[in-house]
Amino acid sequence: MILQFLQTHLGHWRFMLAHWRGDVEGVEKEVQAVSEHFSNVKKLPVAANLVLNCLSFNLAFMGSIYGLGFSETFQRYALLYMVLPQIVGSVVFYAYKYTIAEVLKALDPFVILHWVHNFILMAAVALFSWELNILYLAITPYLENVLPEWLRGELSFPISVKETYFSRAHLVMMCFGVLLFLTLPYWKAGYELNMKLADRRPTMGYVEMAMELMYFTATWPQHFQFMIPLGVFVQNVLGFKFLIVHIILAMIEFSLINFFLLLKFEPMHMFMHKVKPLYRMSHYEHHVCKSIHPTTGGAGTWELFTQGGTSFFSAIHFHSIPYVPFFMLYGGVSLIGHQMANSKLLVQWHTLHHIVVADIYAGNVPSAWDEKHSRDVNKYKDKLMKTSPFVKYAWLPDAIGGVCFLTVMAVFHYALGWSIMNVWDQRNTV
Repeated sequence: MILQFLQTHLGHWRFMLAHWRGDVEGVEKEVQAVSEHFSNVKKLPVAANLVLNCLSFNLAFMGSIYGLGFSETFQRYALLYMVLPQIVGSVVFYAYKYTIAEVLKALDPFVILHWVHNFILMAAVALFSWELNILYLAITPYLENVLPEWLRGELSFPISVKETYFSRAHLVMMCFGVLLFLTLPYWKAGYELNMKLADRRPTMGYVEMAMELMYFTATWPQHFQFMIPLGVFVQNVLGFKFLIVHIILAMIEFSLINFFLLLKFEPMHMFMHKVKPLYRMSHYEHHVCKSIHPTTGGAGTWELFTQGGTSFFSAIHFHSIPYVPFFMLYGGVSLIGHQMANSKLLVQWHTLHHIVVADIYAGNVPSAWDEKHSRDVNKYKDKLMKTSPFVKYAWLPDAIGGVCFLTVMAVFHYALGWSIMNVWDQRNTV
């Protein structure tokens, strides 16, 4: 097992290096080599794999917020309104999609052993990101030296502020989910529009789409279930200070998210898709549905663990500040990229990545790798460029996402007082 762990870790490094230098043969070679270390998908049925992912993740989450000192009130709220609905909703959806018999295979001891084996190898993949994280955490504090005095020092917030923020974000997304349910005919028409543009036959009815929307909404909290405790762990347990310079870097990265995703997320995203057992361990929850909705958490259950919490370099710091990540991600980036609007003008590349599993591994804009090697970019590009300005103009998804983010943030600030400005006086500064 130790040898397989090391071989998987080194194989992932070789894959990343091959991708960065544009070596197609090297990429495929490492995908094949790493895949052989995992228990294959026949030994670990998909429904059982997904159930074990869900149960283990939520158990780890509850253990982390207990161990890191989150309040009993928040722990109770998380258990009753996040964890239990998520487990029930996921199991019901998997039983609907795969049958109850397939779900019950998660209780088979041999299946559990194969899952544990694959989880350990997934950790070998995650180690790559943690090596980069440690390097980033060690070097970036020195950037303070080039900043004026008023931009130096610590910037962090107490756990109590993060608890309130997460609870409010959760409430907003559950209400948003209800709104999407009430407007389901519109999104179904949008799904059919996108499928026809991709020259595919729509196959979903209302019941299936409603089940998928329920699943996305129930599992939405997973993103912050991982990122918020992770930030507390890095600060309070590992002892790294979160500085103003880190937030500046984070805002730059998030403002140009579709560019920065090309550096690390794109090759890791491709790796998770191509190594099929890893795909089921880390990313498949994000693709298990035929449709896509803005209430998706934006990742697989253990995906953020696999990426070390950093689909780009400053994500841990960015998620340590309240409200801004939520508004930017779910009022901007995800709102634009994870939707099926019934309008040709709003067609996105990333929508096709979901509904037809298009081989586009960057964010919402095809990368140079996608342009050169993607089967689906070559197939759909000319048609979609004539259809949607979001495809024609590569800068537009980021620009419109930014406008949506600022608008949503302003609405919540002035209407409810839910914003970073209203908790600014509670920050920790040194």
